[in-house]
Amino acid sequence: MIDLVKDGYDLAMLNYVPTQQGLTVKNVFNASLSLYCTKAYAEKYGVPKDPSELSKHLVTGLMQSDGSVANEGPITHNVTKVTTLIDMPKRIIINNSLHGLKLLESNEVICGLFENVGHALNQANIVRVLPDYHVLDLKFYTVRHQSIRDLKTQLFCEFLEECLKSGNTPT
Repeated sequence: MIDLVKDGYDLAMLNYVPTQQGLTVKNVFNASLSLYCTKAYAEKYGVPKDPSELSKHLVTGLMQSDGSVANEGPITHNVTKVTTLIDMPKRIIINNSLHGLKLLESNEVICGLFENVGHALNQANIVRVLPDYHVLDLKFYTVRHQSIRDLKTQLFCEFLEECLKSGNTPT
């Protein structure tokens, strides 16, 4: 947990709503985590056709922001919105999409990646696993202290929101 004023931050981007009072919190971006593998993986091991088949594959698990690993994780059908709990893989646990990209290159795992990362990959070599499902939804928030209303921070917030809406990340 951060204290924006005490720690000297003008702005934070978080994937949770902070409990601290006196903050301006705005949802600026939503992301879904979907499963991917490479074509080489699919040719070697096949691709699950149903969420129940995931347990027969080496799938990376996801570490929570507090460092824990849940025993079960949700997988949600994109159309019906029906969510099923599946056993959380624990052989390989990651907390970062960059780790997932490197593991994916091994052609030995199925990995959860945010859809905007998955779309940016070499489409000729990537296979979306269970394309009718996603495994996680995250909301991202800009957080500012209510007393900070300077123009630079406001303009930066607007720039950041525009980049996120367009799919471009600021450099």
